[in-house]
Amino acid sequence: MKKKALFYNCNSPEYSELKDTLNEFEYDIKDNNFDEKTSDYEIICVNLNPTMQQNAEFETDKIIENIDTNGISLIQKAAKNHQNTAILTDLTDCQNAVKEIKTLGEISPTLRESLAVKAFATCAKYNADVSKTL
Repeated sequence: MKKKALFYNCNSPEYSELKDTLNEFEYDIKDNNFDEKTSDYEIICVNLNPTMQQNAEFETDKIIENIDTNGISLIQKAAKNHQNTAILTDLTDCQNAVKEIKTLGEISPTLRESLAVKAFATCAKYNADVSKTL
C-alpha cells in the first residue's frame, strides 16, 4: 500500500521541497482532504489560519468565524497517533522531515515524538491567542 501525506493550508511555495521529496519517495499526497481518517496518513502537515489581531474593526462573529478548528483537530489527532503519523506544524519541521526521509527513507520514531510534543504546544499557543483576541 502506498504511503500517504496530507497537507492542510500548505499551498505556498515554502512547502514545495517537502512535497517534491514525498513525490520522489512515491507518497500519495492529498491537499485539504478530510474524507479519510488521519490514521491513514504517515505525514500530516498543517499550516493554521492566523488568529485575527485584537482590533476594534473586527466583530466577535468575524473573529470566531476565522478560528481554525479543522487545523487544530488535525494536529491533535495526528499528535495523539504519533507512533504512526508525523505531524508537521511549521517550516522547520518540514526541513527536518526532508532530511530524515532522504537519509532514512522515513521519519524516525524519535522525531515523530518530538513533533507531537511541539504540535500540542502549537495548539495550546493557538488557543491562548484565540482566547486573548476574544
